[in-house]
Amino acid sequence: MRKVSAALAAESAELQQLVLDVLGPAQRGALAFSLLRAGENPAQTPDLAIFIGNAPNFWERCRPALLRLARRGGRIVCICRAAPDWLGGVANGEILPLPEAQDARAMDLFRKSLLIRVKSVAAHRDDPAGPVPTRRPSGRLVGIGSSTGGPQVLLSILNDLPPDTCGILIVQHLSTGFSSRFSDYLDELCAMRVKQAENGEVVEDGTVYLAEDGRHLTVVRQPDGYRLRSLPGEKVNGFCPSADRLFESLAAQAGGSAMGIVLTGLGNDGAEGLLHLRQAGGQGLAQSESSCAAPSMPREAARLGGAEEQLTPAALAERIRRFAFASPHAPFRQT
Repeated sequence: MRKVSAALAAESAELQQLVLDVLGPAQRGALAFSLLRAGENPAQTPDLAIFIGNAPNFWERCRPALLRLARRGGRIVCICRAAPDWLGGVANGEILPLPEAQDARAMDLFRKSLLIRVKSVAAHRDDPAGPVPTRRPSGRLVGIGSSTGGPQVLLSILNDLPPDTCGILIVQHLSTGFSSRFSDYLDELCAMRVKQAENGEVVEDGTVYLAEDGRHLTVVRQPDGYRLRSLPGEKVNGFCPSADRLFESLAAQAGGSAMGIVLTGLGNDGAEGLLHLRQAGGQGLAQSESSCAAPSMPREAARLGGAEEQLTPAALAERIRRFAFASPHAPFRQT
């Protein structure tokens, strides 16, 4: 039987030694243990990852690796005195309070709590009836179109979404050759999986699909779910991929099960398609002009009537959460 794999990232050598002392030689000997620097990604996903620190910049450096581990199904224990707000929403994560060293009673409780969690990981891993994470076809879809200034806004929105949010399809106007690098960049920083869209794949919860440059991204409803179409085509509004094409396909294939959002950008791409989506029963939103690097795309979406409201990136993330997890949170159903 293989050992339970564990990784430890500590803000300081003192805090690292605290965890090692709590575990003790016997427990450390039962683990395949590795020590990480803050922000370092382990070569393989461990059964258990322990993060310990207090400084806000420590947690910000650890955030990409921590979210990536959570998405891959690893158990995470975060030890701190004041947890950042985003830490409470990490899947498979648990926060343990870090006691003062001189508080012997609290330190004893901390030691017992950490040991219980380490042992429970071993028991869960060896339990054949334990839950196996699965992906499911998305019953709701969110489409986003953005251009100038969009990458930072997209990162801000996606960072606020939990890993089991419904499938998200993105058209971001980028220079040729940058779409795969941008999807890899977002994937490192977000709780959801982010990838470049591939023709024919089923849209799944927990995944963000970025349109490839030079290919329009659309969807087709089929018996097993919404399938992506990523195909070359003529430019629309001067762009391929085009947000209008994405929104028009959501209107035709998903209707009231879809939400469309137009973010910062020059021109009017997405405005007509968002109107069609709203007319088909879907929801249409746009970024507030005051928060845009280039406000003309969301302004045109509002002027044509496709955008019901214009909101800040934080408010847009909240609306996506409400839409994705509206009761009932139904998976894809055949019709």
